[in-house]
Amino acid sequence: MRKVLMIAAIAAIACVGMSQGGGMRMMFGGRGGGGLQLALRNDVSQELGLKPEQRTKLQDVQDKLREDRQAAFQAMRSGSGEPDQNAMRKAMEDMQAKEKKELDAVLEPAQLARLKELQLQRAGNMAIMNPDVQKALDMSDAQLKSVKDLQQKQMDAMSTIREKMQSGEMDFQQARPLFEKNMKIMGDELAKILTEGQRKKLADMGGKPFTFDKDEERGPGGQ
Repeated sequence: MRKVLMIAAIAAIACVGMSQGGGMRMMFGGRGGGGLQLALRNDVSQELGLKPEQRTKLQDVQDKLREDRQAAFQAMRSGSGEPDQNAMRKAMEDMQAKEKKELDAVLEPAQLARLKELQLQRAGNMAIMNPDVQKALDMSDAQLKSVKDLQQKQMDAMSTIREKMQSGEMDFQQARPLFEKNMKIMGDELAKILTEGQRKKLADMGGKPFTFDKDEERGPGGQ
């Protein structure tokens, strides 16, 4: 069981920044998060106006996806016994596709639109790592290259943390603050890439400002 948990932790770190289709999918309760996870937060579900039956359906979906994720992590082992990054990337992409399909089926159009806005607000500058957002902001080739270079630097930093976890130099709890520090630096650097007009447009894309409940940060929907 401990081995499975370690693989899950390593996979979470390694996949940050790799999954382009779903945008920046931040782990450990950080900003961003999957749409399903965000929708199930009490503060967000109230903002979306989720009906009891919708919330029940989404909770069932989350439970099923959690089981699928655990099964995938158990199977994600190379010959050395460590998780394969390509397999992790594919697993995360599959999970995101399933999540999106379920959200589209359960939520109403207006709820989906607002959830997307809230995701952008939560992601902040990290949102520009999403190809759809890059297109909407009409980012130049030079800007896209800068984003890609920053992603590579971040992945290198995450790899260092992953290697230390694999070697036993640090555990999950010790890795977490390092992960969050790297994400903070990444966000600050991404902000420098956008023009003032693009930053304004990104803020407008987030819709009406929403104050996220800090008590939800580590709650059932935000953990």
